[in-house]
Amino acid sequence: MSHDLDRALVAAVLRGDARAEQTLVRRLLPHLRAVSRAILGDGADADDGVQVALMRVLERASSYRGEAPIERWSRTVAVRACLRLAEGNRRHRATDDPDDDALGLSRDDEDDTLIDTLPGPIAAYLDRLPAAQREALVLRHALGYSVAEIAELASVPLDTVKSRLMFGLRALRRSIRRDQLPRLREAGARGGRHG
Repeated sequence: MSHDLDRALVAAVLRGDARAEQTLVRRLLPHLRAVSRAILGDGADADDGVQVALMRVLERASSYRGEAPIERWSRTVAVRACLRLAEGNRRHRATDDPDDDALGLSRDDEDDTLIDTLPGPIAAYLDRLPAAQREALVLRHALGYSVAEIAELASVPLDTVKSRLMFGLRALRRSIRRDQLPRLREAGARGGRHG
């Protein structure tokens, strides 16, 4: 499918049309913010990610061929930019290795129950993960990338992505359960008093 209107908009941006650039930025900004927040979390890092992603989209506009919607193309550019930024940030921050005693990778009914009864926002749990695991989980489960696409975007082997997904999901489950335990104990104690 051809995306002629998207190509025309990008062509106008490349010619220096300020209104076209404003239109493109307004159109893409929500997508770039979503990618940046998904990969970098909320706060200053995410704001930096949006700026870097937007600069990369504008710098690379000439490579847009119109084979996909401009939003999808810009999302790929933004993911790469945010992953690079996260890697740079990771060099300045120490991260813990994942625990080996975590649970399995496959999604099951228990995961749905965990999500339905989260004691806090999912972003808070994702922020507890090492950056590489958080990025893999967000790319796979929030942004819908395949394992092969994640490997390509992150420039790592498939097995590395699978490992990051497995250990990240295990750590995420463990963290959620740890926070749920006091609430479950409290609910059990209340139930015991009334029954």
